Amino acid sequence: MASVQTFFLALFSVANFVGFNNADGLCDFYESLAYNISAPCLKQLKVVCNNSELAWKMFDASSKFLIPGMTYSNVMDYGNFPECLSINYNNGEILGKYCGYSVIIVNVFLTPQVTEIFKRFNISPDKASQEIPFDLLPKLQNKLRDVLVPDIPFVLSKYSSCVPDACTPREVGYFYLYGHFNDVIGQLFNASLIMYTNVPCETINSNTDYEAGDIVAIVFFVVIGLLLIASTVYEALCKNFNSEPLHPILFSFSILTNGKKLLAISDNTSEQIQCFNGMRFISMMWVLAVHAKSPYEVGIIPLENYPDVKKWTQNWTSQYVVAGQLAVDTFFFMSGFLLAFTYLKKSSDEKFINQVRRVPKMYLHRYLRLTPSVAALYLAVITIFRFFGTGPTWSFITNIMKRVCKDKWWKFFLYVQNYTDPDEMCLSPTWYLSADMQMFILAPFVLIPTALFIKKRFKFVIQGLVAVTIISIVVPILLQNFVDEGPGNLYATHTRFNNYLIGMIFGTTMRMKKQKPYIFKPWTNVALWILVIGVSLAFIIYWFEILGRLSYCMYVLHVMVEFYALGVLNMPSYFSNYMLFYNWCGHIIVTMIFAVVWVLAFEFPMLTIDKYILGDERPRKKE
Repeated sequence: MASVQTFFLALFSVANFVGFNNADGLCDFYESLAYNISAPCLKQLKVVCNNSELAWKMFDASSKFLIPGMTYSNVMDYGNFPECLSINYNNGEILGKYCGYSVIIVNVFLTPQVTEIFKRFNISPDKASQEIPFDLLPKLQNKLRDVLVPDIPFVLSKYSSCVPDACTPREVGYFYLYGHFNDVIGQLFNASLIMYTNVPCETINSNTDYEAGDIVAIVFFVVIGLLLIASTVYEALCKNFNSEPLHPILFSFSILTNGKKLLAISDNTSEQIQCFNGMRFISMMWVLAVHAKSPYEVGIIPLENYPDVKKWTQNWTSQYVVAGQLAVDTFFFMSGFLLAFTYLKKSSDEKFINQVRRVPKMYLHRYLRLTPSVAALYLAVITIFRFFGTGPTWSFITNIMKRVCKDKWWKFFLYVQNYTDPDEMCLSPTWYLSADMQMFILAPFVLIPTALFIKKRFKFVIQGLVAVTIISIVVPILLQNFVDEGPGNLYATHTRFNNYLIGMIFGTTMRMKKQKPYIFKPWTNVALWILVIGVSLAFIIYWFEILGRLSYCMYVLHVMVEFYALGVLNMPSYFSNYMLFYNWCGHIIVTMIFAVVWVLAFEFPMLTIDKYILGDERPRKKE
């Protein structure tokens, strides 16, 4: 039955293609809908449908039904974005307006689970034509992703349209579906046409008007640029004349000073955990690999071989990427380790009241450590980021990011998104920052008792930490099995805190035992010496130290690099291990370049300012 339906569908598509040149019929059709179409739009439509060349260009730039390969994999079509924006009739009288994902067709082959999801969004496959807010598309896709099965060739087919600039997609929803879709195809397939009420569209003149927020952002980034130049020039002059600065804080934005910090190789002392540099950067590359494969996996781009993606993710050979979700746990482990390792150096002999007094200052230091870099990115996202690209889904991506971030601004800056909005976060990878900040807030409740008793009752303290860690493992398991926490459980602090605590246990042990010599058995000694022969390649570790300093800003920025690549994509993609590796390498290089800029402009300057204004809470080396 399905093959017969597909045949008639293809035949009908060809018939409509041949009949498109009947301009009189097209004009008559739109005139019959005049009560639903605004006067400016109808005026332009009459010009278009009576101008075969102009009509052909808009038709050619729009998606066609059927999409090649839609019963196998591809259910999206971008049309031809550059062609649509190039349309300029009679010196701007009519411009081409590109509207991505302006129409969706719901397939007849629906499972009960899919039908139930549609009902939640007020979509009825029995209804010929309907409208829903465009903002619901991401949520609808997320819900459908969990229940789709290979037997359903396509559920949502998404089409882009090229229309006259005075029209909205809602007004010309039948423009490239030729008007009779619901009468004929609807009867053959029980299919349903969905048109959106607020689709983001683009013309050649889009993103040319500046809002007040854009001006503020431009001024802010210009001021930062001037500070970088002024501070660098001032330091160069001081060095040239062998004079001291009026205050060292005046060098805080100097590219010379911060560049040296970035490229410096520290002495390999007992206070340095050199392997963490490699762990930090390798974990960061792993995170980028996971996010590089996400567009293929979740089906948000046109893809010619989506079934191959599903097979790949279910095969053990994909674990080198799929298992990268564990990379964030490595960050949590290192954060817990380093916090305990540095805190106990200074505080293991301090009184309880002194430690408690220092806690608010610790929190403020941490907030100032995390926030400047991500705040600068936030400002760019809600203002000027949209000016830096163009593409079929560019407006779709930038509008959603801007709306979500503006709506959730206080949750973003209070680092609570992972609990309050796990399904719709501003810059979703920053859930890690929320969880890390929350763990840091909880850490003193573990660190202070540890510091008070660790020297006198080491074994008891370690046993207590192990017990707390076991509890932090058991509680999420119980909640997952007996309480429906939803997908947000993946981002919740209580499900990740065990990694932080394990790091604190190792950091505590290494701090208290690092001066105590260990005596190994001969064969153990030989094995360890074989392992450390790799010290001859120590220069690799040194490079990892430099790259490790970029890891935080790389994590903050990488999502924008990947969103940019998605927004400017103009054609269907093909998935393979090579293409995944190719995209991953590109994301790493571009992210590193922007991370260097962000480190020099925001992260390092703020660390210097924080040090001079609030004081350095970190343990200082003994001279």
